[in-house]
Amino acid sequence: MRKDETVFDPAKALTRLAQACRDGEQGYRTAAEVVHDDDDTRVMFEQLAQQRADMANELGEIARSLGGEREDQPTLMSNVFTGWVKLHAALSTDDTQAALDELDRSENWVQREFEDVLDSGLEGELRPLVERHFIRVREARDRIHTLSETRRTWGRR
Repeated sequence: MRKDETVFDPAKALTRLAQACRDGEQGYRTAAEVVHDDDDTRVMFEQLAQQRADMANELGEIARSLGGEREDQPTLMSNVFTGWVKLHAALSTDDTQAALDELDRSENWVQREFEDVLDSGLEGELRPLVERHFIRVREARDRIHTLSETRRTWGRR
């Protein structure tokens, strides 16, 4: 191995994904708090927050069993996102659209985190687990993006 090559550490990779899911959970919970004009969307945000919590718990548990660290504190990105969603919603005439716009951006980041781990050498029994969670992330991201674009094009529905 060359000196400039890094060794893939599955525990660190899973911890990173668990943290991304924890941040996503916080983002969805914040979005649910600021949405006052659309009960269906608020409920969807709450469900996606719970899904992310479950994913973070599973990934974090496996990471810790491999020697990884605990990931239960929000990251700087999560704290910035939370503040931005609240500010954007406060300044917007459509709090649901504001939340959707910010979630769309953050979901792109989470999806890239999963793609990076999948592209970096994850093998064996961990790969199907991460792929399964990646599919959930991608489905949520597509759902948020479609809803955001639909609302932007057609107005509140």
